[in-house]
Amino acid sequence: MALREINLIPADILSSRYLRRHISFWALWLILLVPVLGSFFFYQTHFVLNKKRPMANLKDVHALIGTKIEDINRIQAELERLDQQQSVLKTIKRTRPYSSMLFKLSNIMNDETWLTSIAIDSKSDKNEGENDKLELTGFSFSNNKLGNFLSLLSNDDLFKDVVLKYSKESHNVQASPDSEANTSLIQFQIACKMYEDIQ
Repeated sequence: MALREINLIPADILSSRYLRRHISFWALWLILLVPVLGSFFFYQTHFVLNKKRPMANLKDVHALIGTKIEDINRIQAELERLDQQQSVLKTIKRTRPYSSMLFKLSNIMNDETWLTSIAIDSKSDKNEGENDKLELTGFSFSNNKLGNFLSLLSNDDLFKDVVLKYSKESHNVQASPDSEANTSLIQFQIACKMYEDIQ
């Protein structure tokens, strides 16, 4: 008599059990492989690839530095140009027209006092607010006329700190080119400062 195995469990239940066991098996392996693969990826990106990146990063840094150097050179050139313009403007500002000063001097002069030289000390490197120095040299027929000229010069708003440096009597001086007679004249030198801006 032969024995035959008979499965009393329905086939669909058996197939679903087989499918669940199969899925559970591969899910377990997948769960175990994910941390291993993640660790490998982390090692690759942070250790292996980073050793190759510095060369690329170095090239980028060199390119960036080159760009920055060009910008700095351009800014320096612009600053030098502005400094040159500023120095030119300062020179122009300090160079004042002296025609009005000469006009005022001609109004102050009297017929018996005249100038032989006018010296103006207008240094371009002087400090801010420092005034031009003026030195007048000339002759006068008398001390009274010289005193009158000094008084008018001191009262003018343009000329301040008027100082008579010296006055001495000069003998045998020809008073004018047209005159052949020699006479005694007062030779003088006056120093002062110009306080107002000349327009």
